[in-house]
Amino acid sequence: MNRRTWIVLACVLCWFAYRWQREPSRAPRRPESPLLSIAVLPADTAGAELPRAQDVLANVARVYASCERYRDEGVNWTEFIGDGESGRDHQRETQFATRFDRRRGFRWEYRELEAGGRDDTRMVIWGLPERAQEWWTVREHAIDSGEWGSLRAAAAGVSSGTSTLIPDLLDPQDERDALLLRLVEPIVRGRDDVGGRPCYRIEAQLEQAHAYVVWVDVEQYVVRRVHESFRLDDCRVDETIVCAPELDPRIADDELAFTPP
Repeated sequence: MNRRTWIVLACVLCWFAYRWQREPSRAPRRPESPLLSIAVLPADTAGAELPRAQDVLANVARVYASCERYRDEGVNWTEFIGDGESGRDHQRETQFATRFDRRRGFRWEYRELEAGGRDDTRMVIWGLPERAQEWWTVREHAIDSGEWGSLRAAAAGVSSGTSTLIPDLLDPQDERDALLLRLVEPIVRGRDDVGGRPCYRIEAQLEQAHAYVVWVDVEQYVVRRVHESFRLDDCRVDETIVCAPELDPRIADDELAFTPP
């Protein structure tokens, strides 16, 4: 990671520590979110032959890299589960959205809402891949500029990886750049129903022994759900990303534009 990325990550960790100390008595509660509540139900796969995970992931990369337009909206729910009686739990919900047109540009956004629905943190990255701009409330609404690849990589820690999970597939800088192409020993464990869509359930590992599960649409080869579990100091972290993707939709000009408030 470059120096800018480390600075951003340090600021985010300090901010989380402050909020955790400020809200020590908040009881763990999973928010009511239509996207997050999408059920993953066992599907009847008796007699069905499952494909190789590598083939499924190769098709995922091909679909995203070749589509002309793409739209999604999603939710990332993160739970920090403390160890022992002294450990405290902390929850975080962020929302993200992607608008992408290979010829006209893109707009990626994430936001975190505090209790009561008030905007707490918001970031928008928009423009063309080679001439992108970034606006972030944490930096007192200053606008940064650069290549989309660099800006989204720097935002990965803040956004819990949603700035790179799908954008790295839409705009691949390297054939192994996308996280889903770096999974260790992936294997298709079955087929599940995710929001009414049949999906392959692929289980794998990431660096540092992270347990990783991704649900890939059987017909469209788009990502619909991701779950990651790992340890961080004295707590366990569980992250769930649920996504509602659309391939080659009609995208209006105002979906790609952004004017900072």
